[in-house]
Amino acid sequence: MLNTRFVGLLGVSVLALSAPAAWAQEASQANSGGQLQDIVVTAQRKAERLQDVPISINAISGETMASRGVTNTFDLQTVVPGLSITRVATVSTPYLRGVGSDGANPNQEASVATYVDGVYYAAPFGNLFSFNNIDRVEVLKGPQGTLFGRNATGGVIQIITRRPSQNASAEIYGGYANYDTYEAGGYATTGLSENLAMDVAVQYRNQRDGWGRNTFLDLDSFKGKEFAIRSKLLFTPGDRTEITLTGDYAFSRNSFNTYNRAAGIPDADGVVRNPGRYDSNGDTLSDARTRQHGVALRVEHDLDFAKFVSISAYRNNKGYNLFDYDTSPLQIVSPVTLFQKVKTLSQEVQLISQSGSAFDWTIGAYYFDSKPEYSPSRLCGVGIVPSGCLDIYGLQHTKSLSGYAQATVKLTDATRLTGGIRYTHETQKLTGGFQSFDDVTGTASGPFGAAPVQRQKFSEPTWRIALDHELSRDVKVYASWNRGLKSGGFNLQGPGGPGYAPEFLDAYEVGLKSELMDRRIRLNVAGFWYDFKDIQVAAIRGTTATTVNAAKARMKGIDADFAFAVTPELTINANGAYVDGKFRDFPNPAVYPASILDPSVTLANADGLPTTRTPKFTGSVGFDYAVPTQIGKISLSSNLYHNSGFSWEASNRYRQKSYELLNASVGWTSENDRFSVRVWGQNLTDAKYLAQGVSSAIGDLRSFASPRTYGVTLTTRFGS
Repeated sequence: MLNTRFVGLLGVSVLALSAPAAWAQEASQANSGGQLQDIVVTAQRKAERLQDVPISINAISGETMASRGVTNTFDLQTVVPGLSITRVATVSTPYLRGVGSDGANPNQEASVATYVDGVYYAAPFGNLFSFNNIDRVEVLKGPQGTLFGRNATGGVIQIITRRPSQNASAEIYGGYANYDTYEAGGYATTGLSENLAMDVAVQYRNQRDGWGRNTFLDLDSFKGKEFAIRSKLLFTPGDRTEITLTGDYAFSRNSFNTYNRAAGIPDADGVVRNPGRYDSNGDTLSDARTRQHGVALRVEHDLDFAKFVSISAYRNNKGYNLFDYDTSPLQIVSPVTLFQKVKTLSQEVQLISQSGSAFDWTIGAYYFDSKPEYSPSRLCGVGIVPSGCLDIYGLQHTKSLSGYAQATVKLTDATRLTGGIRYTHETQKLTGGFQSFDDVTGTASGPFGAAPVQRQKFSEPTWRIALDHELSRDVKVYASWNRGLKSGGFNLQGPGGPGYAPEFLDAYEVGLKSELMDRRIRLNVAGFWYDFKDIQVAAIRGTTATTVNAAKARMKGIDADFAFAVTPELTINANGAYVDGKFRDFPNPAVYPASILDPSVTLANADGLPTTRTPKFTGSVGFDYAVPTQIGKISLSSNLYHNSGFSWEASNRYRQKSYELLNASVGWTSENDRFSVRVWGQNLTDAKYLAQGVSSAIGDLRSFASPRTYGVTLTTRFGS
């Protein structure tokens, strides 16, 4: 059952709805023809109406995200049912319907893959970024084993940015928020010649006051800044050809990777030092930095029988992560310094059938070359070595080649059958070693001990089968079976050790997509059953925790999305997901007590226990209201999100309690659409919930998500 706090907040949201609903009733007398707009998605690598695609998808426009307080990838969970994201420093870890990966090593790619304009973002410390020039975000649920085959066992987060235009236009924004936070940015596009257009998007944010303080060092923590720029050149040499060149650069630095302990839990010396929600007292001030840049070339050419698409991309990510792992002035495991790099090169080619063909088809090939590494991972403290530090070097070189094909045929005028297959061949090589490091002199204090070179490879098929049927023009049902895999790898902090194999997920789904009341109501529902095998998890092997294929699980549930255009001015949205995830077999999982001083614990098997980071229920309800007045357009938006809670580790001892997040905004836009002001608030009830919880050999660690924040944003627009 939903807790009383959620019911109370829902009541507040309903009361907030009542006023604009009354205003909208008067406005609707002048215009009662409001309908929900079509949502166009590219879930199958071509533009299609969301309602026509037999896949469970959530699509959110850039405008909607801004009004509901979705400013970065971490916030997506508040508007996508079944999506749960944890965050620490510059790393976000998405779980979709209970499927995800909690590894943060540079080679441990996410199970919910992130794509930006068709380019795969492999680095786990490079998938947390703010939104600016976003056209829309699509979240595809379930394994995408055919068209998005790279590790997409849980699903895909596909981010589509704006397209350059020949019509010159620009918008510039600036804002101020609590915690002395400044932000500014802009987007501009123009034609450079008859067949060449360009755009550029820039954003900057600087939070100068921290949410917390390191009481031992007397310095602020939980603050940061970021800068990003992205630009596109669109060249159209003829009616049949488009060439898009994209370049981007981003930098971020923050101290959000700050941990402390729950109330009453002592440090290793038996002293309880719980300083508060965001405060800490370690001897190291956390510092996380990420620099990433990339370039992509997309070529589209219309042939007589198909469209040819080529996507070439290079990405370079560098991460620096310094933190106090023991959370105290004691130098047990402190500091920990992670120097991370990920370089990727990818090439994809596709042939896509022309619209109006006898049947729809897509064939393609994908090459992926990746070099993730620690250079090095530096562990210091008496818990690691008696004096000094230990440097661990590890580089995994991955080469992956896959070919795929998918086709949809009409069995009758109302029934279609879709089939797809992908075959992937991958090789991996691990090199590395160990070296002692003197943290006083800042130099190596011993010879480099090279570890034996490790190699592994695999070749596996994945597939998709779907049947959809139109009950009427606006109501469709479908059923599908998808198999996806997530690549194996090596433990970069254990060079010379064995690797782990791919994990596999078979997903069975049935769904309903419907538009009712002359397209004023949209209701999409999906039920699913997942069979998850060879799950990559951390398990105890001797005295260390390492990634192995040690678990099986099943997930089942249902999710739904609802939208209602009450009037042309008022739209109500609601969604929810129920997920029941259980381990079916998980022998000897890595489990630890809450404190390092407590007796050690073991668990023979986690069979029957809930899967980690899988809330039973997530859901949200919100509205968007906009009405023209004599002084311009007034807009109101609100979104209430509920998470029923989940476990951070396999024994189900360390849990995140249920919580709610309430976001809202009020805006004004001038009649000529040139000026706008938006006052916004996020987490308005100041809910206390964790961005990351860690059960470790030195006890439970925690890092809280953001408190109540609020501010104002001013925007001015020029051109068409």
